[in-house]
Amino acid sequence: MKRLILLVICLSVLACGSQDEVIKKSISSLNEQVVSLQKTVADLKVNIDELERKNQVNKEGIETNATAITNLKTDLNYLTSKKTIDNTKTNDNNVLPSDSNNNNQIIVIQDSFTDKSSLYSAAYEAYKDGNYFDSRKKFEDFLKLYPNDDLSDNALYWISESYYSEKNYQKSLETLERLLKDYPNGNKVPDATLKIALNYHELGNNDKAVEILNKVINDFPKSKVATVAKNKLAEWGY
Repeated sequence: MKRLILLVICLSVLACGSQDEVIKKSISSLNEQVVSLQKTVADLKVNIDELERKNQVNKEGIETNATAITNLKTDLNYLTSKKTIDNTKTNDNNVLPSDSNNNNQIIVIQDSFTDKSSLYSAAYEAYKDGNYFDSRKKFEDFLKLYPNDDLSDNALYWISESYYSEKNYQKSLETLERLLKDYPNGNKVPDATLKIALNYHELGNNDKAVEILNKVINDFPKSKVATVAKNKLAEWGY
């Protein structure tokens, strides 16, 4: 009888030991699955962060292109209307005399605006093609020849944009500050002020960037640049 009892006890102990081993293996397997899931979640988070970064880059690129297109339309409208006015003046003020002896003579009437518009257009085309050095040189030539033209502040703005495209944010900032100083009433002042904020942000001075974005919103409340400034503040968490 004692032997039988001992045998039952031994079998019970062996059964418990076997059960513990199964439980340990199950726990170990669960731990491995948890670690694997954590790694998968971490990888997904990295992928999501990268997608969000690319989406933000694309968004900024779209905003920049939209602004550039708007600016180009403004410039082209100005050039077209100014050309029409100048041509009218030329036709009124340059009446050729009726002289049968001069029928075969070619008379050239100098049109300074044609040269001006060609220079400006060539500078902008160079910028658009990514030839930033050549673009800056042509815009600087334009400024030397026509320092007080309606497009002079535009020329400075595109010079700053060429530096910005090259990630030379300090030179872009200096050019924009020159624009505000030399042409405080120019049509590019709102865009230049906004871009100054973006340059400060790229240079790591977020406090100054936020200060200027708020200035853009206050000074130009109903403009497109004010909308962009608000979006930037929200994007930066302000």
